[in-house]
Amino acid sequence: MSDPRFDVSIAEIARALRFAKKDERGRRNNVVLVGAGASISAGIPGAADIGRRLVRLVAERFDIACTANAEASEVYAILESQHMLDDCRIAAASRSKAPEDREIDWWRVYDQVFKRYYTQPNDVRDLFGSLVDEAGGAINWAHLVLGELVARGIISTVLTTNFDQLALSGLARAGIIPVVCDGLESLNRIAGAPRHPQLIEIHGSRHSYLLRNSPVDVSSVRGASPAIAAIRSLIQYAHALVVVGYGGREDGVMDLLVEAAEAYPYKHLYWVLHGSNIDTLSEKARKLLSTTHNGGVLVNYDADKLFLELSRELGVGGPRVISDPLAMVEAYLKAAGSARINHADIQAQLDEAFRRLATLRSAASLESDHATAAANEIRRLRLSGDLKGAYELASRELHK
Repeated sequence: MSDPRFDVSIAEIARALRFAKKDERGRRNNVVLVGAGASISAGIPGAADIGRRLVRLVAERFDIACTANAEASEVYAILESQHMLDDCRIAAASRSKAPEDREIDWWRVYDQVFKRYYTQPNDVRDLFGSLVDEAGGAINWAHLVLGELVARGIISTVLTTNFDQLALSGLARAGIIPVVCDGLESLNRIAGAPRHPQLIEIHGSRHSYLLRNSPVDVSSVRGASPAIAAIRSLIQYAHALVVVGYGGREDGVMDLLVEAAEAYPYKHLYWVLHGSNIDTLSEKARKLLSTTHNGGVLVNYDADKLFLELSRELGVGGPRVISDPLAMVEAYLKAAGSARINHADIQAQLDEAFRRLATLRSAASLESDHATAAANEIRRLRLSGDLKGAYELASRELHK
């Protein structure tokens, strides 16, 4: 297995995405795989932090007494000592003392708790529903830009292992209602060369999440004809695949990707690594990247930074819901106004909404004109040598 390149740049990824051939609708067939790391800045914890929460929940369910301020590592030690969890300490950790947090493989804890205890759909829905609710509806820059790139026709398919539905939220905020595959069971509705944007929630959503990490689950995924056909078709027709916020630890999903990439070598495959330590790149990720010379690893990028710089490199800028929110509102109003309206009260409400939108646009235009005039006056004062006057005017404008 050849080592992947670790000198990938944002410009290279943007170039690969842009070079993909457009279909008759002007869409490029590129795929993005989004993992849990892409949701952390939106307030959704990653697998390790969920593992820390899970040990407390398990202890609570079994009425195991723990102090209110007990560390998650202390609770884990109690569960391990009572044989309620197998040993999840990292290899170098001493078995003769209570483990510290850094000595516990919280990803393994996460896997074990799901395998042993969180086996009922209601329990899973309650857990992930509470995690999403605690985030308070936040959506981060990564998912907003992801939606914008789909709306602009640069990305055709979004794969996600996440339960939080942030990918769907980002697409909706960009005005896109995709074909949704909620779990591997519905992969038969996914096209390798899609005519419409599509979203694949590999493990399902907060409403139907199913972790597939047991040997039986892994075997069933790898042997499932719809899963094999869908992933292979996606890789076959995609020009580029970009993976962000994903550890690549799941054998079932990663094996499907690797087998598909081996069948169609020389694809543009890019893996975004959050840190700069290349040793943290999983073996499965290395195996995937070894199938091609067209790609590699972008190091030291979180999801928000990736999509911030990628949108700039692609010339997209910020998502329109942020850069021009009134345009998005206008699009929604026009869509509503295009319906057949037979009731005067409905038409009156739409007319009022358009009137308010026109008022907002007028106010925004006046504000923009004022800001431009103020900036020009500050520049004139500074160039004329009146630094005090320029400073005072700038201070007044900032105060406003």
